Amino acid sequence: QESRYRAKMAELDIPNINFIESYFSKIQENGELQEDDFIILTKLFEGTFKKALEILDNSEVAKLTASQSKRFYFKVRGNQNNEYVCLPNGLFCTCYSFNKDVMEGSHMYCKHTLAVKLALALKNYSEHEIPDASFSTDYLRVMQEIESGGRESEFRRGIGF
Repeated sequence: QESRYRAKMAELDIPNINFIESYFSKIQENGELQEDDFIILTKLFEGTFKKALEILDNSEVAKLTASQSKRFYFKVRGNQNNEYVCLPNGLFCTCYSFNKDVMEGSHMYCKHTLAVKLALALKNYSEHEIPDASFSTDYLRVMQEIESGGRESEFRRGIGF
């Protein structure tokens, strides 16, 4: 999945993924968004950045960590209190926009994955520990979602969101 995603980004008029990753590292080093960051991120991600900031401002990003293995993923609350599962690398979200806009190449991130990337850089998320068995079950469903091509509503019903 990751190599297909990176290849798609290379085809499009989207900034180099390495530049984006290094930019998030810079934000992490600073520990906050500087004025220039708002300008640059708005240019890079347009309306998605503003929506991702709203998610962060409302403390809607949660990191779920398996108690023994310490593996983790994120849940992000979106509009109308829907919750979406995002992988930490930003390469998958269970929302419709990810399946449509990101996978088809018109956007680099959906607002949920961008919120996770920002939350990681700024250490702005709540943390919750879950049993390893729950993590494995949920994560397997995420992987099945990726393989099935993103039937987001079926997935959300399947894990009780």
